[in-house]
This record gives sequence, C-alpha cells and structure tokens, in this order.
Amino acid sequence: MNSLSDSKLGVLNVIATRGCPYKCTYCINHQLQKIYAGKGKYVRFRTVDNVIQEIIEAIPKYTYLRYIELLDDTFCMDKTWVKEFCEKYKKQVSMPFRVNTRINFLDKEVVTWLKTAGCERVAVGIESGNAKLREDILDRHMTNEEIIKVIRLCRQKGLEVTTYNMVGIPFENISNVLETVKVNAYANPNAMHVSIFQPYPNTKLYDICLENGFIKDKRIKTFFSGTVLKQNSISESEVNFSYKYFGIFARLYYLFGFFPLNKLLDKIFLNKRLHKFLLEIHPLAFVIVFPIKGVYRNLLKIFPNFMRLLKNKVLK
Repeated sequence: MNSLSDSKLGVLNVIATRGCPYKCTYCINHQLQKIYAGKGKYVRFRTVDNVIQEIIEAIPKYTYLRYIELLDDTFCMDKTWVKEFCEKYKKQVSMPFRVNTRINFLDKEVVTWLKTAGCERVAVGIESGNAKLREDILDRHMTNEEIIKVIRLCRQKGLEVTTYNMVGIPFENISNVLETVKVNAYANPNAMHVSIFQPYPNTKLYDICLENGFIKDKRIKTFFSGTVLKQNSISESEVNFSYKYFGIFARLYYLFGFFPLNKLLDKIFLNKRLHKFLLEIHPLAFVIVFPIKGVYRNLLKIFPNFMRLLKNKVLK
C-alpha cells in the first residue's frame, strides 16, 4: 500500500461493485458482457457492511489517508444500496469520500444522501457536448439539459463535480468540441478532466475507426499526448489545440459567455489560423486565466520535489 502512488496523495481506493450495464463504444464493458454472458449476474454489488468493514480496517492501518475514492463505474446505480451505504457510512466512518457515477443516477435524494454522508466530490462523464456524437457514436444517452441540470444540482447541494470529456472523437469537428466546452461552461463543474480519444483494440469504436481508415501508424504514450487518428473532419493540430485550450475557453465562456463577447470567443476558438500562435503562448494564457494553477504548474517544472512537498503540507 505504501508503494502505491495514490497513498502519497492520501487516497484509499475502494471498489464496491463489479460490472457495468452500459455499452459505451470506446470502453471495454461491451466486450466483457459478451465474455461473461450466461455465467451469472453481470453487475454485482458487495454488501454495504462488507465495503464499510474494508474501509474501517484500512483507516487505522494507514494513518496518512485523507479521503476514500470509490472507483466504481456506476456507484449510484442501485438507489436502495446507495441509501443504506450513506446511512451506515455516516455513522461508522468520519472520512470524506468521492465517487464515480453517471448523470442519470443522480437526483435530489441521492445527492442529498451523498452530501450528508460525507461525500465531497462526484465524477461524471460528459465526453461530448454534441448530442448526435454522444448518442450515435459513443452510445451514451443523456441530454445536455440533463447534464447541466444535474451538475448544477450537485453544486447547489455542496458537492464538488469533476467532468470527463474527450476531444478527437471519430467524425468530430472543431465546432463539436466547442459544444463540449460550452456544456462544461454552462454547467460550471469544479474540475474538467480532458483526454484525447484513443481507439483501443476490440472496442466498437476501434472497429469503426478501422472501417473508415482513420487509424494511422503512430504510437502515443498516453491519452494526453496526441491522436492516432487521421480524419477529414478534424486535423491533428485542431485536436491538440482543443485539448490544450479546453479548460481555458470553458472558463472564459463561464465568465464572459454573454452577447457579444460569446461571439468573439466563438470566432477565436474556431479560427484555425490562430491555433498555432495560441499554442505557442499557452503557458501564458493558462497563467492569465488560472493564475494560481498556472504559477503552481510552472514552479512544479522548476522545483518538482519542493512544490509537491509544499502542496502536501497545504492539503494537510
């Protein structure tokens, strides 16, 4: 445990369930559902008492823990289970916790239970702000209105929200990316996790990319370091620009997304001729829009060990 990177952040990772009932085309779950078809119940829940006991045993053993991270894909799927968990967690565990879940599992009751039990943050997937891409290409069925409503509900109840977003999705164009940026801006989550789409073998979206000749012979280390797709709808430079400037423009739209400034922001984001220049000044732009984060990032590059130590001291 002490050797795990998450332990250095004071995090205990716990998984309360097995399996996901959804079939997002970029994910492995639809393949796992085929592999385990006919072999019993695919989505399985540990008992609430079993999960609570694991946490209770771990806390005194690892005294540096600051919060619990429940990493389930669909933590809030069973509303009865969630209610029992929240009631028992509040009584038996005093440590803050965070969960991954889906927009369609969160309503006023569930959000209230989570907050009362000590949940400090929920993470939800948006992936794309374009309804057609989200439904037809990613097989994720929710509306922008639902996304915005639920995230705002969480914020109103005192829950922080992290959203998951992708750029460079098959058949996406730069205008579609801007839609995703704007959904985040209007919903106003606390944090936005942005990655560049990667076609993992044996997923449905990988097959679609193969059929359309999108995959080029290029190796990428992570889903933050470039795209392996070559498609007419969006260029590699547009993908890189979208990834780098996603959070910056989401913040700008949140602050200045009213007429006529919103139209000016549209023109800047969609102007391909500006992208190269904007990428060159990205560190400066980030510091201007996010002064505290920007200064920390730059100092982290120069004094990595000292800045991490300082951050840990501040968080404690």
